[in-house]
Amino acid sequence: MPARGPVSVTRQCIYAAIPVLDIYSAYHIKKLRRYLLVILCTVVIPQVAVEFALFDSMLEIQEAFTAFLYPGSENFVQSVYVMLWTAGGIAWSVVLIRRWSMRWNAGRPWDHHA
Repeated sequence: MPARGPVSVTRQCIYAAIPVLDIYSAYHIKKLRRYLLVILCTVVIPQVAVEFALFDSMLEIQEAFTAFLYPGSENFVQSVYVMLWTAGGIAWSVVLIRRWSMRWNAGRPWDHHA
């Protein structure tokens, strides 16, 4: 349910850093469609494109997510890239939700009584 009053920016940022709760966080401030569009265009599509350029198969992509634990692995450099990209996507998510939550609180639509 969208918020009817001010939201906690700290709580919204924590939710934005957790992969499914980021969707709830965007919905809570009525920015779900915009959030999904921005994340899809700036994080998901480029990440998938680069992953398929770096790796030959889905199995290698799955192995890359664990290869950073083994520095001698043949996919170590690619896995570091994948992890950095994922961390960057989470950071971008937090930035967006924080900015929009602060605007939500500044707009104060709940103060205007009809």
